Amino acid sequence: MLITLLDDSHSFDGSTKDKHPLGGSEKSFILLAEALSNIGHIVRVFNNCENALVVNGVSWNPINKMKAIHSDVWIVHNDPLLFNSINNGTKNILWLTKSGLKLVQPKYFNVTMEYRPTLVYQGENHLDFIPDAVKSLDAAMIPSGVSECYLNQSDLVPTIAPIALVTSHPLMGMEWLLDIWNKKIHTKLPWAELHIFSNILSKFITGKKIPELYDKIVKKIEDRDKFNIKIKKPLLDKEMVEEMKNMRVHLYPSHNTEVGAFTLSESQALGLPAVTRNIGVAPRRIIDGKTGFISDDHQSFADFSIRFLDDMPAFQRASAEAKKNNNRSWNKVAQEFIKVISGIH
Repeated sequence: MLITLLDDSHSFDGSTKDKHPLGGSEKSFILLAEALSNIGHIVRVFNNCENALVVNGVSWNPINKMKAIHSDVWIVHNDPLLFNSINNGTKNILWLTKSGLKLVQPKYFNVTMEYRPTLVYQGENHLDFIPDAVKSLDAAMIPSGVSECYLNQSDLVPTIAPIALVTSHPLMGMEWLLDIWNKKIHTKLPWAELHIFSNILSKFITGKKIPELYDKIVKKIEDRDKFNIKIKKPLLDKEMVEEMKNMRVHLYPSHNTEVGAFTLSESQALGLPAVTRNIGVAPRRIIDGKTGFISDDHQSFADFSIRFLDDMPAFQRASAEAKKNNNRSWNKVAQEFIKVISGIH
């Protein structure tokens, strides 16, 4: 089967994930294309890549050079306006790895209802952001998978000084989390460290100007040495695996508009316990009381975090459960897509 994927976001191709870190949506796009190829399909991508090339069995092509072409299946990534580029689509999928809030805008809503694609979304809370009329389309929930390098790893070996991980975007609850760390966690465990992987905050600590909307967060990390907070640049997956192996807990504040929580799925697959707020998609990425904890308030979030940072047996039990229950490969995701495709008439 010839499957064509379309994306009109950033400039990237199949080799980009091995050169520099990507966002969860872009990385998911690459990994789904490769997984569909792995299970025996002919896969072609049109996006904003600079040049045509073949990577891991997938043909990558600049979208501005796309002509009237045939495909058995079209998978449009996040932007329904791309359906206007298709001249013979009979099996069309709109795959949402972002919130889908744009679908309420008339130009996106109208083209979606004109082409009536099968909707593929990340989780139950994803539907909260999608117009009712769009929900009437055929739909399937297919959560994203995790990169192979996070699967089947050896047990984690945390450092003596306990480390907590943060990978959330700063505007997705980080101000809330920093309050808890500075006032409740650091006061109980002053030797514990908080490692925040953030591109925008890394720019700030190197003296670069960042937008004013980050001012409140910047203020909370000005005394980062006092609170054992380390700001780091995002890393490639294979490098991130090595960092996570030394950690005790993934602190995930989440946000009510978040639908992916891609890095949380990755850390769980590796065996890193997590603590998350009870909002957004994050609570669906862990098993409460087994692979981590879901918190409803500041104090319980702090207490659960301290438990993993200071209690090795609690960490080890949750780590083993996380590895056992989070092994969703991209090949499995690709097979679920094929099942959905087979049901489109």
